[in-house]
Amino acid sequence: MTRRGGGSMIFGMEKPAKWILMGVLVVVGLVAGVILVKRMCSPYNFTTNNGTITITKYKGVGGAVEIPRKINGLPVTSIGESAFWNCISLTSVTIPNSVTSIGDLAFMYCPLTKVTIPNSVTSIGVEAFFGCQKLTNVSISKSVTNIMAPVFWECPNLTAITVDANNPSYSSVDGVLFNKNQTTLIKHPEGRDGTYTIPTSVTDIGHDAFLSCTRLTNITIPTSVTNIGGGAFSQCNLTNITIPASVVNIGGSAFQDCKRLTSVTIPNSVTSIGDVAFWICDNLTNITIPESVTNIGMRAFDGCTKLTAIAVNASNSVYSSVDGILFNKDKTMLIQYPGGKAGSYAIPTRITIHDVINNCACENYFYAICSINRAIMRTYFCRRV
Repeated sequence: MTRRGGGSMIFGMEKPAKWILMGVLVVVGLVAGVILVKRMCSPYNFTTNNGTITITKYKGVGGAVEIPRKINGLPVTSIGESAFWNCISLTSVTIPNSVTSIGDLAFMYCPLTKVTIPNSVTSIGVEAFFGCQKLTNVSISKSVTNIMAPVFWECPNLTAITVDANNPSYSSVDGVLFNKNQTTLIKHPEGRDGTYTIPTSVTDIGHDAFLSCTRLTNITIPTSVTNIGGGAFSQCNLTNITIPASVVNIGGSAFQDCKRLTSVTIPNSVTSIGDVAFWICDNLTNITIPESVTNIGMRAFDGCTKLTAIAVNASNSVYSSVDGILFNKDKTMLIQYPGGKAGSYAIPTRITIHDVINNCACENYFYAICSINRAIMRTYFCRRV
């Protein structure tokens, strides 16, 4: 059958169908364009995984930022590694209740003054707030069950870390962060000054617990403490410290870079002194290793430029000393020559050059000054053999 105008019914029906199809395509194109524009204008880079959003990079103008609960209709559940790294224009940030994790270095070098962790976050990554120079206080909600140390390092104005009383994993006393039952001291805020007495409930001074607490002049360690964790007092301005006879382990870097430390007594309970435990303690003049010590880590006393003597108790079964120089028990291995001991030194004939090189505390493998007689043997024992 033919319609007026000579066209068939089939062709007469195709024309409106074409327009409908074109209309649909236009709408789809507009929607796609809007989504694309939104992505291009969004202050965030992000990834999608299993229907959730991880913010990977903030690229906005800064100021007071409110992280959205949703992006493209999907919940924001994670602030990724280094997401706000070095956002120097950021003054404050509001983290939504949808976020469950804050990644490593997430807010590193941000000039935040206050941080409130919402009651959805369960994990805070390593150095998440590193270098937040203006940060004065942090509030941790009851949901947080994992804090990776050091998380609040190089925050010189931080005076208080407050934990919700209902948190099952952490607690705070007078602004100091502990585990729940307060047997481990996790972090003392770097901005607090004066003196501090560690509570008698504490058995473990955690990794980096007092790292960079440069304003503290004295810290009292109770006899309940058995472990001093790695980096626990690193970069502190203490002039002396008494380690109680309950302590068994002094972790690696425990007193590293304590440039004002002039004296320390290691009690006859300590069995292990970790790697670089007293590294660069510039004013440390002498140290005594008791009978109990059976392990001294690599470069434990390296960089101590005023250290003139390392004395070892004669009853020690592993180590010995001659004229203030640290050896193994049978004196076949020279372990540490004091950095402040001047003059010349004749290495005993029982010690091979290879032994000396392996135990020489060199800043650089090829060229730096050895701790063995720094005055006259600058590179000789540091060369490859």
